Amino acid sequence: MDITDYIYSVLRKKDVILLNAYPGFGKSRIAIAVAMKWVNDGGQVLIITKSRAEALQLCEFTRRAGIRDRTSLFLGRESLCPFNAHNSKQCFLYRLNGVCKVKRTEVALPIMTCNPP
Repeated sequence: MDITDYIYSVLRKKDVILLNAYPGFGKSRIAIAVAMKWVNDGGQVLIITKSRAEALQLCEFTRRAGIRDRTSLFLGRESLCPFNAHNSKQCFLYRLNGVCKVKRTEVALPIMTCNPP
């Protein structure tokens, strides 16, 4: 059993998987391979990344895998933060100053697509 099959079998039991490894390990490619199996079995996939660069890379991977139209991606902190925090320092300062209480769920900016402007 390869790592993709193993993760997929765990995912079928747990619903959520966290991949944590050093840069260059192949987490994104593994995630897309698992997503492809999941989608082909009729499931839905949501991928959330902390940076736009990571999200754009995943967009390309989903395109190559042929599942881009069946995968939802949130592209980076700016799409997810209702206060438009551009980095973790700004996010921390919003929380520290009481501006962000992490209770709002609406998105201030429109959801971006995988097609860069």
